[in-house]
Amino acid sequence: MSSGPAPSHPDEFPIALRFFQAGDLTRAEEICRHLVTDNAKHDRALFLLGLIAHKLGHHQPAADMMQRAAAINPNIAGYPAHLAAVLTALGRTNDAIVAATRALQLQPHYPDALVNLGNALLANHQIDQAIDNYHHAIACAPIAHPTSPQGPPAPPTPPTTVHLARNNLARALHLRGQLDDAIALLQDLTTQHPAIPEFRVNLANALKDQGRIEDAIPQYQAGAQAAPNDPGIGSALLYALWFSPSLSQREIFHEHLAWSRKHADPLRDPRPHDNDRNPNRRLRIAYMSPDFRNHTIAYMIHPVLSHHDPEQFEVFCYSNTLSPDAFTDQLKSHAGTWRETSSLSDQALADQIRADQIDILIDLTCHMAGNRALVLARKPAPIQVNYLAYPATSGISAMDYRITCSLLDPEASAEDDAINNTEHLARIPDTFWCYAPSPTCPPVNDLPALTTSTFTFASLNAFGKVNDPVIALWSRILFAVPHSRLMMLIQGGASGNRSAAARFERHGIPGSRLHFVDYAPRDQYLALFHQADLGLDPFPYNGHTTSLDSLYMAVPFITLQGNSPISRAGACMLTHVNLPDFIASTQEAYLQLCTQLANDLPRLASLRRELRERMRRSPLINAITFTRNLETAYRQMWHTFTA
Repeated sequence: MSSGPAPSHPDEFPIALRFFQAGDLTRAEEICRHLVTDNAKHDRALFLLGLIAHKLGHHQPAADMMQRAAAINPNIAGYPAHLAAVLTALGRTNDAIVAATRALQLQPHYPDALVNLGNALLANHQIDQAIDNYHHAIACAPIAHPTSPQGPPAPPTPPTTVHLARNNLARALHLRGQLDDAIALLQDLTTQHPAIPEFRVNLANALKDQGRIEDAIPQYQAGAQAAPNDPGIGSALLYALWFSPSLSQREIFHEHLAWSRKHADPLRDPRPHDNDRNPNRRLRIAYMSPDFRNHTIAYMIHPVLSHHDPEQFEVFCYSNTLSPDAFTDQLKSHAGTWRETSSLSDQALADQIRADQIDILIDLTCHMAGNRALVLARKPAPIQVNYLAYPATSGISAMDYRITCSLLDPEASAEDDAINNTEHLARIPDTFWCYAPSPTCPPVNDLPALTTSTFTFASLNAFGKVNDPVIALWSRILFAVPHSRLMMLIQGGASGNRSAAARFERHGIPGSRLHFVDYAPRDQYLALFHQADLGLDPFPYNGHTTSLDSLYMAVPFITLQGNSPISRAGACMLTHVNLPDFIASTQEAYLQLCTQLANDLPRLASLRRELRERMRRSPLINAITFTRNLETAYRQMWHTFTA
């Protein structure tokens, strides 16, 4: 890299660069700031400051400094190449594509620029073009073999650009539904570089999405061990634990506590909140989510936002959404104040929430993807609530309440509630969910089995919930109902997931009895229920939105009720549509119910005609009553706080 006029201390930049490469960002930053103070046009120091800010998660300052460096010296390809990565992190994918393209104009076949262009395209949902760029990057920078046939194995080397390209290629293949290929590529990468946490986590994500949760969890654990100070990897592990059939709720709770002690509790801001303590005034409530877009969480919160009482509640939304869409605009129309916060650091967002004088902050994500758990850890609002996406404890001591209902969490003493929760449980009447049907939802059809020779069981849940015990039981059901098949939703369908079918084949179920379907736009996905006669709910992680969709499409399902709120979701929903006899307490009872109903087509046909109307009359779909129940809970929380 070349620079502007010579600084007062020309030998200091190489020292800063060595500190940066050694991971000492603080000392590297000190030297670069000194250099920029001496010479405001020191493009190398500005650029390195940008890289440091990017590594620390301060993406907007990083972009500003990199753009200043590129303006001073526009002929250095590395500046726009790395600026593209920062712009992608800010959600400015079109600008990132322009920056990476500029880098390639300056230096064609530049691997870093190709990878970052691929990343921007991937974030922009241009998956095929991203894959082309990753392949190009790999071709431009072939991998050096780590061992020599004449000598001993070479010591471990850091990953090169081509390794990063292969990792991101695997992510793209995953998104395209080629999970088998993605897993094979990531297994090779983790063998070569076992200590790179990103490779481990991407492998874990792909394994989880294929339902191989017992293989995925060790990969998350290895990633967390390799990056013990990365709270995001720890959060991904916590979420994955709920999918495991071999872990108890108590064991998972203790993992949440350990995560919070390490990552969250030390961040708590000790300053008191100076909100007006009037117990009956209009309250400022805020919802925080990365999913204010065409997403299941947005579908669920939309009716709540649209039915809040504006005289009692002033509604804020903190949107961490990287890819807003038309549904984002619908949500915006129901918020008194809407703030785009994806570019803010955790501390900056916490400061904004405190400045907004929010009384009750409702987090809709917890430990799921895109979460801002470390904002919550800072306690920016006097009352903080865990709701919707993650019906289980956060483990974070700064969280005050978890919204639930008595069917998910049966009534118990405060002492018993505290056994598996850091939050107080706020049980609202009736139900935890507020379902909003798609306005263009397909109509209900007649029971398919009446006119075909095949009975179709279906699970259109995320395939990550289909663990080995679930496959074993569902295989027994297919054996017990000879003229039956099983329809399942999996990213990529059958073509990219040969190993998914193989897991059933090990139980004697041929692929001809399995029908894998790919993800589709919402109404096309809902139309898949037209092929289903009876739904199968996975366990221990039951269906949530999918189960509500199934009931609205008049396809009842069998569920296995467990002890945790995540494993009682199916029972909660079935109770509200008056189908308690579809709830099994054991796997044997689950099997028996499936076989009985598969041989009772008149009952299923009758239910098909009336189940949508049952849903419409149930608490599951009454947005006005649900929102009033939620508001009553918020007001009670405030009264308790101000008492």
